[in-house]
Amino acid sequence: MPWDPDDAVSHLWTFAHKKSIGRCAAYTADAIEAGHVHINRTTYAQDFGPRLIQAGFRAMPPGTAPQSGDVMIFPGFKRDLAKKMKKDHVAGHMQMYDGVHHLWISDFRQSAKVFPGEDFRKSGLQYTLYRYSQ
Repeated sequence: MPWDPDDAVSHLWTFAHKKSIGRCAAYTADAIEAGHVHINRTTYAQDFGPRLIQAGFRAMPPGTAPQSGDVMIFPGFKRDLAKKMKKDHVAGHMQMYDGVHHLWISDFRQSAKVFPGEDFRKSGLQYTLYRYSQ
């Protein structure tokens, strides 16, 4: 069966919580598989980039507008007290764009903002957007 971003997004909407439970990578990977693409798992969200590419996704140029089913990966980092960050985020973050409500979803229903939280915004680190291309 070919990639179906609607099935992937629907899966996330069904299982996402109101707040993060710290399982963004697992929930997003489950959604990818619900969209009929197998992905080899890894523990940390930040390490899924190569796995996405193996599964048929490709990294998009910075500034590309997201489409339904696109996956975004943020690198992990340790908090910077000077930037008033709340905690370490060594696992990074993985999320999917819903394309209908213009929201990002992972293990929780996020917002229209690209960043899953203020610490990620304050980090200044670059994220990567992946789109299925096979």
